[in-house]
Amino acid sequence: LYALARQYAAEREWEAAGAALEKMVSLSARELTDRIRRESPEDFEWVTQYLAWSIDPFFNRNDQGTARAILAAIVAANPKNTEIWSNYAALCQATARYEEAIAAYEKVLELDGTDPRTYNDLGAILQYDLNRDLDRAKEMYQQCIDIADKELAMADIPQVRRAHVGEARRIAQDNLNAIAPPQQ
Repeated sequence: LYALARQYAAEREWEAAGAALEKMVSLSARELTDRIRRESPEDFEWVTQYLAWSIDPFFNRNDQGTARAILAAIVAANPKNTEIWSNYAALCQATARYEEAIAAYEKVLELDGTDPRTYNDLGAILQYDLNRDLDRAKEMYQQCIDIADKELAMADIPQVRRAHVGEARRIAQDNLNAIAPPQQ
């Protein structure tokens, strides 16, 4: 099954790769993780990326539980790809696995703390989903705003990135205001 999933993923046959991964996870998620870990160093990152893309059919069918279970087996192999970890965090949050979502967002920040949106999303779990650690949520929102302000001040930021960072900043400011409204 792993060889099929890997082959189909390399061929960008997401349905077939996803089906093989779904079956493999249902039999043994640990086996999937172990096989990924045995990939050569030069193949490890692309294999994890392509296998992670194989969850798209489940995501498109709104089968977030299956997509999360597959990504859980992939992230257990500890890839260095922040996109995989971010997607896993979002799926954990969507499936009410908040502690796993927090850990995944913290992993994203450990790997690369330059995307302000990650700080906002972590703060939002604390504030809206768990209603706890509001001081930490405020810190996350403020970090988002600070990083965004620095990046938005740069003249050569691509328009797509500018929009992404600007949106993250706006949402973080709204979330921060919801915790501690600005003084009049």
